[in-house]
Amino acid sequence: MDGEHGKNGVPGENGERGPTGPEGPKGPRGLMGPQGLTGEEGPEGCQGEPGEPGERGEDGQPGAAGLETKTVGLRGPAGPPGPAGEAGEAGIGIKGDLGAEGKQGLPGEPGESSKYIYFTFLLRLKCVFLVQGPPGLDGADGICEQACSPQDQVNFMAGLSAHFQQRGESIPFDTVLTNQNDNGEGAYDADTGSFTAPVDGTYVFHVHVLLRKF
Repeated sequence: MDGEHGKNGVPGENGERGPTGPEGPKGPRGLMGPQGLTGEEGPEGCQGEPGEPGERGEDGQPGAAGLETKTVGLRGPAGPPGPAGEAGEAGIGIKGDLGAEGKQGLPGEPGESSKYIYFTFLLRLKCVFLVQGPPGLDGADGICEQACSPQDQVNFMAGLSAHFQQRGESIPFDTVLTNQNDNGEGAYDADTGSFTAPVDGTYVFHVHVLLRKF
């Protein structure tokens, strides 16, 4: 026959903690909680870098024609200039007719070089020399034995077409501007540079010379 149970003894000390067991399976998702309060507005951020330009869109369809009115609208601003066109082919013009000869211009001022040297020969009644001497004595009064008549005009003007640098030689002026002789051909020969008096008389020579030192 069993006896009566005895009283519980004093609990013993806790034993050492055993090793962690394996993780259990994930439980089901819980219900969504209530929405939280709105937080305070944060400080303004720095400006971001500009984005890349987008691609050009397609041209839109032309709009419908507007209503015809008699009111003239204001002129719009001028558009940008268009691209330059290609150069056309060079044309060949037709040579025009030769124009009428113009009037002789006024003589120009002397140049700085010895390119042009001009001579003018005129028929005169008295003798005049390039080098002026001392005044002569008064002559006796002359006696007019025949009626005075106009004299023939003989004159010419010539110049050089290029510089002349030779020494000890005559200078033929090959550019003839005027060569007048009422009795026939001009008295000046541009090939030889000589002047032949066509009539008796006294001639005056006016010379304009520009020299250059070499």
